[in-house]
Order: sequence, then C-alpha cells, then structure tokens
Amino acid sequence: MSEQKAHLANRNRGNATVETILIAMVMVPVLSGVPLLGKLSDMGNATAQSSRYLAWEHTISGRDGKSEEDLRKEVRNRFFVDRVRNE
Repeated sequence: MSEQKAHLANRNRGNATVETILIAMVMVPVLSGVPLLGKLSDMGNATAQSSRYLAWEHTISGRDGKSEEDLRKEVRNRFFVDRVRNE
C-alpha cells in the first residue's frame, strides 16, 4: 500500500506550480487592465464634461463672447492638462 501512495505522490508532483503559472497568465493581464479601463473612463467623462462646458459658454456668451481659440485653450487647461501631467 505504501508503494501505491508513493506512486500517487510522484504522479501529482508539480501540479501546484503548473496551476500557479496558469492562474498568473490569466490574472496579470486582468489586473493590469483595470487601471487602463479607469483611465479610459476618466477621459470619456472629461470629454463629455468639456463638451457641456463649451455648449454652456456658447449659450451664455453669444457672438460677443470668447473667441474659439480662447475657448480651446481654456478647455484644454481646465479639463485635460491635469490628467496629462499626472500620468
């Protein structure tokens, strides 16, 4: 009976290593992808917020308001510069 147990022990040797490698191959891309999805979502939110701001500025300022170049600079500085500097 001890020979049978020894044979089973030898047959199962290395299973934990293989399982760890397989799990790591799946989990590493998943865990590294979470921050990338967060950044993508953040940029989408900033884009939507900046478009709302531009629509509001055009609505309240009319023709005598800020120029297109001034608005472009203001939106870039207000909504996107901090995100680029923090990366």
